[in-house]
Amino acid sequence: MTENRSQTKSDFKPSSYKKSFILVFASALPGILATIILLVVGGYDALTITTVLFVVVLAWLGFIQAFHTLSIRTWQVVANILISFRENDYSIRARSTNPSDDIGLALFELNELAIYLQEGRLAKQESRHLISKVLNGVDAAIFLFNPLQRLAFINYFGAKLYQCSERDLLNQHISDLGLQKVLLAAHDTVHEIDFPAQKGYWLIRHNTYHEGGVAHRMILIMDIKKPLREEEFGAWRKLVRILVHELNNSMTPLKTTAVSMSRILSKDELPDGWRADCQQGLEVITRRIDNLNRLVDSYGKIAKQPEPVKSDFYLSSLLQRVSSAFPQKVIELIPGPVHTIFADESQLEQVFINVIKNAVEASEENSGKVYISWVIADNCFKIRVEDEGEGVKDFENLFVPYATTKKEGSGVGLFVTRQIVESHGGSIELSNRAHCPGCKVEIILPVEQDE
Repeated sequence: MTENRSQTKSDFKPSSYKKSFILVFASALPGILATIILLVVGGYDALTITTVLFVVVLAWLGFIQAFHTLSIRTWQVVANILISFRENDYSIRARSTNPSDDIGLALFELNELAIYLQEGRLAKQESRHLISKVLNGVDAAIFLFNPLQRLAFINYFGAKLYQCSERDLLNQHISDLGLQKVLLAAHDTVHEIDFPAQKGYWLIRHNTYHEGGVAHRMILIMDIKKPLREEEFGAWRKLVRILVHELNNSMTPLKTTAVSMSRILSKDELPDGWRADCQQGLEVITRRIDNLNRLVDSYGKIAKQPEPVKSDFYLSSLLQRVSSAFPQKVIELIPGPVHTIFADESQLEQVFINVIKNAVEASEENSGKVYISWVIADNCFKIRVEDEGEGVKDFENLFVPYATTKKEGSGVGLFVTRQIVESHGGSIELSNRAHCPGCKVEIILPVEQDE
């Protein structure tokens, strides 16, 4: 292809040039013939005739050469530059770039266009190089496939999974890489994949991008072990910190009280009021032990949340029963549709007790009320509990275990509530009310669920 194009550059002669050349060549013939006739009729000798004809023909050929240079050479330069553009070669420049005449202006603009295209290609190459560096620094495997499902790009992390270099893997078919199932996998899902260098569970993400008007496929494969380990370590570290804090809070007064009682009882003569002091010390010990038991129980609720045992029951009856356990002057139950739900009744009862209790405690501080309502939409129950308290100030730690603003709270109520709701395929959302003080809790639960 390159040879053909090179030949095209050197042999460029438009048909219009041939016609123009014939006309220019023929235009001088009448003058030359007239000169020959005049010389012969005038009786000039052969040397004079030959000399005059030589000068005339030489001048004629000079003008033809000038015509050739101005016409064919200029357009050959233009054609060669344009053909070079087609071959993505922007290094050729025209020699004459004087913009004072039409031809010079055309050549000058071609040179400027070549400079612009060369700078654009350089910027594109630099951008690709930068993107390649960024992708090679990502801690995930990135594969780009062309429409024929052959590998067009792979980053360093991806090549490392195959224990090969990027160059060795390029142009391989997706089946040769063992990624056919990955291409069919749903976006943002986790699958088990066995790579030559590493086996395990991977997060799959894929998308389509266009290059040159043709659709390509991009696949991102991320190892989920590392973030899971980091999250697990963070949870354990937080758990240990909370346990140490709670144990220190309990052990310090226990030790102080025990030492004080030991000093009293070690005396030969017991002081007046020793029974009351010992009784008070035992109450402190009992109270601290109760606090530790409550802490252990709260941890047990998180670690041993049972699987839901589902059955059909009326959600409206459950809400009425739970709300009746609280002061009726505070609760306002707004009737909703009477319909059965397939769920674990005892677990949902615990959910509504936790939510309504929080709402009642928040409303009682401001002498407000609690509003409970429910509707059915999109085959889901949407239960709303609204209070007239001060609202939520710290949304970040709402569902964090043992993070509580209550003096007697354990900080696990909302955490367990969310666990139960999500185990039923539902969701829970807390927000402050828009046009009045208070908090709004919305629980969404499917009406029917598969066992």
